Amino acid sequence: MKIRWKRLILIWDNASFHVSRMVNDYIKAQKDWLAIIHLPKKAPYLNPNERKVNERIKSDVCANRFYENIEDQKAAVLEYLDKRFGRLNNDILHDT
Repeated sequence: MKIRWKRLILIWDNASFHVSRMVNDYIKAQKDWLAIIHLPKKAPYLNPNERKVNERIKSDVCANRFYENIEDQKAAVLEYLDKRFGRLNNDILHDT
């Protein structure tokens, strides 16, 4: 079973690596399925996930672990989210 994104809306801060030329070129090439919403600079209060969900994923799934490839790490993150929050990603994923 192969999984593909239907559409993804990504909300992120204006960290320098988010607005680099390489990232912007990638985003433009993915515009048919990827939309980006940039949060204002110096506004961490608008991004509670940074402190809550992302911090937990980093500590519970990624910290002190080595993944052979990005697909293994992605699978581990999805499994963690499924266990912690239920199958919420059904809205943005579909089988092909």
